[in-house]
Amino acid sequence: MCRLGHHICGSCYRDLKLPPGCERQNGKGSTVVSPDKSSSTESFCVQCGAELTDTRNIAAEQIVSMMLRRSNMCLRPVNSDPSPPVSARTRDSDWADEESPQVYELHNACASLSKQTILSDSESVVTTTHRPFKCPKSPCSKTVGVAALTSHFSYEHPEVAMLSVEPGVTSHLYVSTTAIPLQTSRCISLLLVTMGKERDQQNTSRQVPTQLAASKLKHHFPVPLMATRMKTSEELSVEGHDYIVMIWLANAEPDTLYCTLEATNVTYNTRSLIYSGPIGSLRESQIPKDVYGRGDCLIINPGLLIQLSPEGRFDLNVIVH
Repeated sequence: MCRLGHHICGSCYRDLKLPPGCERQNGKGSTVVSPDKSSSTESFCVQCGAELTDTRNIAAEQIVSMMLRRSNMCLRPVNSDPSPPVSARTRDSDWADEESPQVYELHNACASLSKQTILSDSESVVTTTHRPFKCPKSPCSKTVGVAALTSHFSYEHPEVAMLSVEPGVTSHLYVSTTAIPLQTSRCISLLLVTMGKERDQQNTSRQVPTQLAASKLKHHFPVPLMATRMKTSEELSVEGHDYIVMIWLANAEPDTLYCTLEATNVTYNTRSLIYSGPIGSLRESQIPKDVYGRGDCLIINPGLLIQLSPEGRFDLNVIVH
């Protein structure tokens, strides 16, 4: 479009010879008001006289086509029958016989994993997202995706226990207070929430072998179990214990999940502390101070920690809702 209101289509823009007084502003077609119909708008190409039925950005289309070729993606018409992929169109002449470009939907190799549907006990639908996040295992901090999180732990962090968990079923873990780092968040276990058909196939064993966890990703959803210790003031210290213990779950998908965390005494089970509420997002800050400020975690103060773990460990019950 020029400053005088002349409009052109993408095919004619490169060969356009502007009349005197015209200056190019951009290469996009737009709307021009007819002299005899000031209330109505019509779009025409001043070079070839064709009606502009659609506004296209040729440069953007070429960039997208180049990205598709490099990433081995394909274009497929939306709401169409399954058919071989249609190659990307990069020349203006490819659209010459069509009134408007057909809408296309991008599909890549991991779309089936990143958009899979997971059902819980209440048959609620959970949809994952493409956006990656940092590995919760300190000090790794590599950027991984939801579909690759289980495989990442299998190969990069085999020392982290991977447990299969069914929604609504209590899972027991023994936590040693000395194994929890001070002032640093650490993933002490990766919970694989069993969903869909895999729940019917499991009869006796709920443990998922580490080497098979990645192949069963479509039936499990990874939820890291995080823990840390934070220093407290001298006024709150009890018998030399000057720190609190925080335990929480981190959710890797956008929808809200809920959990129940219960810390009990290993020997007598006479005392317990329970947190029941939403699971925080793994894409939020996992710094201990930030987790403490959000409050979506189980917090054990020094006095209760002595009662729960006289032998240096306590029993942790985890339920994912």
